[in-house]
Amino acid sequence: MEKKNKELEKKMKELSPDVPHSLQVRKLSFSIFDQLQECHQLDNYARFLLGGACLLHDLGLAASPIKHHKVSQKMINEISFNYLDEHEKALIAVIARYHRKAHPHRKHKGFGNLKNEEKDMVSKLSAIIRVADGLDREHANSVEDIKIKKKGGVWRFILKGGKISEIDLYGFNKKKGLLEEVFDCSVEAIWEN
Repeated sequence: MEKKNKELEKKMKELSPDVPHSLQVRKLSFSIFDQLQECHQLDNYARFLLGGACLLHDLGLAASPIKHHKVSQKMINEISFNYLDEHEKALIAVIARYHRKAHPHRKHKGFGNLKNEEKDMVSKLSAIIRVADGLDREHANSVEDIKIKKKGGVWRFILKGGKISEIDLYGFNKKKGLLEEVFDCSVEAIWEN
């Protein structure tokens, strides 16, 4: 797994238009993934796929800002990897595709032909990367830490950082819908200094 992670990081450094943002999205995604372990019931392999999607999710930004999520999926699928197999690459690509815009749907290319358990995993991981990306909407790495407190059907994301970023809070609220849908919960964020 270590060789695969290093190769993904190398490709990110070569191809990503904003390396610090990609690393921030991975950091926040891993924090969310780890804190929601009992809810999503996914393993370390799923965490690895999530990390890969975070590193490469914005590859298509330079080619098509409006449809960059779809372009990113296509670009990831076209990258030649030494250590990732084709199926791993396709899973990373489809997770990256859903970091914005439409929710996963059986009619979408790359998602519809997955096994049911893979669709479930991709939906959960897409919900996580989506929220993490929203929390760095400003691309300023404002969120330093997240603590998730669950009370009943409400999950409160307590965000820690130096200065409140209204843009990042807006990004969170704009992108939280898939998380609420997949995990059948209500999600809110508060900024704490």
